[in-house]
Order: sequence, then structure tokens, then C-alpha cells
Amino acid sequence: MNVEIRTETADDAAAVRNVNELAFGGDAEARLVEMLRAAHKAVISLVALHQNRLVGHILFSPITIASSPAHFRGLGLGPLAVLPEFQSKGIGSSLMLHGLEACRRNSYDLVVVLGHTKYYPRFGFLRAKDYGLDNEYKAEDTFMVLELQSGALQKLKGLVKYSPEFHLAAANGIDRQHTLVCVWRRNSRLVPVDPCRHCPGNFDCRIAVLLCCISDREICRLSIWQAVG
Repeated sequence: MNVEIRTETADDAAAVRNVNELAFGGDAEARLVEMLRAAHKAVISLVALHQNRLVGHILFSPITIASSPAHFRGLGLGPLAVLPEFQSKGIGSSLMLHGLEACRRNSYDLVVVLGHTKYYPRFGFLRAKDYGLDNEYKAEDTFMVLELQSGALQKLKGLVKYSPEFHLAAANGIDRQHTLVCVWRRNSRLVPVDPCRHCPGNFDCRIAVLLCCISDREICRLSIWQAVG
């Protein structure tokens, strides 16, 4: 499919919100994007257009690592969203490739992501734990890193933290009328399963997956930014 990838502009805000709401089935991710944008932390934000219609969006925001050089510059990937009717057409991949290239051009050292282990490794992402990097959500295989500058990973170790807006967006999404569920990805469908024993049990199901525990096998951490089909 022929798409144009370009930097988000102020005029795109409403369409970006629409893409995230429809891709994720709610407003949590859209709210996160707006919070990061307002805090000037949407450092790389790209959109995909098909026939002048905005159909996809990707965002990168700053991260910190416990033990890192003073000049370290790292980013977290997410949200990444594509309109449901345009998913599985390569648009998410185009956004990924253009986004990562923009990160390299702007001299960022690395990018981390919490996401599906069958999707992100095709772009070069590796298991972050193997490089001494941990995360706030206790993820194992689904927490991945991509080195953008040669040798950057050799100078880093410890806890990786996303911008506080991620926690604020999740907290704003608490709905005590819902019980937390995890999901399996089975034949590209999200299948609810029993709550994990470590889950708090009081978050909106869609948001709580971000904070949910994860097994090393079949239950995947379908983070709030993973709706690319």
C-alpha cells in the first residue's frame, strides 16, 4: 500500500487522537500521546497518510537508565497505532522503519520497547535483559532494546524508566467496575484469560495489560501501544 510518512504537525492532533482511539478501542493511548506532547516529550512523532487520510501514528519519548553516561540519550517506542481497517498492510512497519531512522539521524543511542516478541525483533530489537537492562513492569522477553549507536549498550545497565506520563495515563484509566484480565494473542485475536495472580485487579483491562505480569510462554504483554495488527 502506498503511504506517505512525515512528521506530525499541530494540525494532525485531532486525527492522531482518532487513530489511537480506534486502534486501541478507547482513549487511554490518545490521552498518553496528548500528555507527552504537552510536556514536550513527544520528541519523534510521525504519521502515515494514505490518499491524504491519516491512518497511522508512531511516537518516541525519552527514557532514563539507572547507570548511564551523562551524555546518554535514549527513547521509548510507543504508542504505535494503525487504523483497524488499515492494519496488516505494512503501515506499522513503514512507521517503524522511518521512526528508527529518525532516531538515528537525531543521534539517539538506543530505543526500548515493551511489545510482542514475534514483531519487534524483525527490526533488530533484542532481549534487553541480556544486556543488563531491567524495567519497571517486570517484563522479561517482551522488554527489548535496539542499539542505534555502536557500543552504546556497553556503557549502560540497570533500571530503565519511561516518562512519568505513562504512569499518569494508566492511573487516569483506573475503572474499579472492571476486573483485570490478561490476554493471549491467538490467530491475531485477543482472547481474555483468567487474571494473573500478581495483577492488582482494579485497572481497566486494556490499560492494565501494561502492568500485568507475563509468562515466558504464551501470555504476551500486549502493551498499550501495541495495536498494529
